[in-house]
Amino acid sequence: MISTHPKPTNLEFPTADGNLAMYDGDKLIWSTNTAGNPGAELTLTPEGELQIVKGGTTLWSSKGAK
Repeated sequence: MISTHPKPTNLEFPTADGNLAMYDGDKLIWSTNTAGNPGAELTLTPEGELQIVKGGTTLWSSKGAK
């Protein structure tokens, strides 16, 4: 899906936090709600599924995202 947001946004994934988030300036407009997982990794599977994984456990998946 391509964003239809009318203004440029920032997509951030700080590994110290583990939360994938999209901002419009300083305003949070979307996140995976996976904060508090330092060292989590953002991965893309061969099937095209975006995941946040920590220690072999999937914390978030685009396949399950709504």
